[in-house]
Amino acid sequence: MIPMNERLLLEIQSIGLYPKLVPDLADTEGDISGDICNLESMHHEKVVRKKSLLEKMLKTTTDARRLQEMEYEQHSFDELTGMAYQKYMSSWDPTAPGGKSAGSKVTRQAAQAFVKRTLDRCQKFETTGKSCFSKPLFREMFLSGPSHSNETQLCAMTNADSGQLYANSTEIVSGNTI
Repeated sequence: MIPMNERLLLEIQSIGLYPKLVPDLADTEGDISGDICNLESMHHEKVVRKKSLLEKMLKTTTDARRLQEMEYEQHSFDELTGMAYQKYMSSWDPTAPGGKSAGSKVTRQAAQAFVKRTLDRCQKFETTGKSCFSKPLFREMFLSGPSHSNETQLCAMTNADSGQLYANSTEIVSGNTI
C-alpha cells in the first residue's frame, strides 16, 4: 500500500504537473534549533563583551573623575595658601595705609589669624585626606565649573594675574577691610 502523500504526488505528475519537493520538516527542525542556539550563544558573547567594555569605561571615568576632584582640591589649597601669603605680606607692607597705627595692628592680626586657619586646614588635609573643599557647596562649584575648553584659558589667566587677583581681594574681619 502506497502512502497518501506518494499517491497524490503520482496523480499530480500524471496530469503533467511536477511540484518541487519540500524537504522533510523533521530534518530542518533540528537545523533551525541549532541555528537558534548558535545565534543565542553569539548574542550572549556580544552582551558579555559589551558589558565588560562598559565596566572598563565606567571604571576609567570614575578614576578620572576622582583624579580631577583631587586636582581641584590641590589647586584650591594652592590658591588658598597664595591668598594667605598675599594677605600676610600686605599686612607687613610699610607703605600700607595707616603705617604703624592701631588699624595696621588689627590688619596684621587678622592676616595672621587667616594664615593660621589656612595652615590648620592644609595640615588637616595632609594628615586625614579630608578637605574643607569637599563640602557640598564647594562640590557643586566643582561640578558646575568651567568646561575643559575654557579651563586652560582660566588657568593661564589665573596663573598670570594671581598676584593682582589676591592683592585686590578684600576680606572684612572684625570691621576692618584687609
